[in-house]
Amino acid sequence: MSKARVRARAVVGDIGGTNARFGALLTDDPHALSDIRVYPCLDFEGLADAFQMYLADSGLSTDCLSVAMACPVERDIVKMTNNHWQFSKRELLAQLGLAELRVINDFTAQSLAVPLLTDDEQLVLHAGEPGLPKPKLVIGPGTGLGVGGLVPTANAWVPIVCEGGHVAATATTAEESQVIDYLRERFGHVSAERLISGQGIENLHEAFSHLAGETEPEDWTAAIIARRAQEGRDELSVKSLNTFCAMLGTTVGNAAVTLGSLGGIYLCGGILPRMVEFLLASEFLHRLHHKGRFERYMQSMPVILVTAPYAGLLGAAAAVDNTHLDYIGSVERRHD
Repeated sequence: MSKARVRARAVVGDIGGTNARFGALLTDDPHALSDIRVYPCLDFEGLADAFQMYLADSGLSTDCLSVAMACPVERDIVKMTNNHWQFSKRELLAQLGLAELRVINDFTAQSLAVPLLTDDEQLVLHAGEPGLPKPKLVIGPGTGLGVGGLVPTANAWVPIVCEGGHVAATATTAEESQVIDYLRERFGHVSAERLISGQGIENLHEAFSHLAGETEPEDWTAAIIARRAQEGRDELSVKSLNTFCAMLGTTVGNAAVTLGSLGGIYLCGGILPRMVEFLLASEFLHRLHHKGRFERYMQSMPVILVTAPYAGLLGAAAAVDNTHLDYIGSVERRHD
């Protein structure tokens, strides 16, 4: 006799360019996620296959999927920016036999998670003036560069949905201008994400190798370059990661001053928690604060590194009961 499946209130997902993360929400508490599993996106044709694998592996069933996607989610067709996955929300709802499908942007999920973070899920990089009920910037590099935010209302924080990783990259030095010029020959539009992401670290190393007249090893990934830089093993790796940190500071500062992020700057994503010491020793904070007459204004903003390993899942869980979802994402429901 087969064992009866445990019924989850919802399955939540956080789908990035590289990995698909799933967890089960069995109660009303977003923190109480269980059976978290991570799958490589390349192993699946799309979301439906990965979701069904998760149900098979976990022994769960559900009528609700709440999923965060690293791409725009406003239309029925959702197409990932940094991998091959795409789907129709209406068709996926029917294919999976769900009663409800909730879809939000991955940095909307990160933003929803921020008010729920515990003290041990945050690392203060710059104290600033904490506790102000003002807008918060949520930003961070992973496979791409995600950007979101939160604005306070009378009784809740409401996410700002945006695609700020695709603004034009900003050079502060002549050398950064040379890097952007080099990448422009390949990409045309050189977005911030082309430099401030895992792929960005690789692009920086390639550009500096080209400018130095050196041949870049073909198999050097962002992880290898970052590790060699932190170990001080070669000049180009150190230069690439230092430039990544500096340009991250400029980009974060530009977004923060635009939003007026006096409520704090929250750095998310999988890259930065692995290089905290290097980040703090770099020009990151100097570049972030370097806004001329507004330097004191910038220095008043707390800068927080989010260390929660599954903040995206926490945000997707918070979206299950979020009453603003028709404005900040989408809800598809089965009509029996």
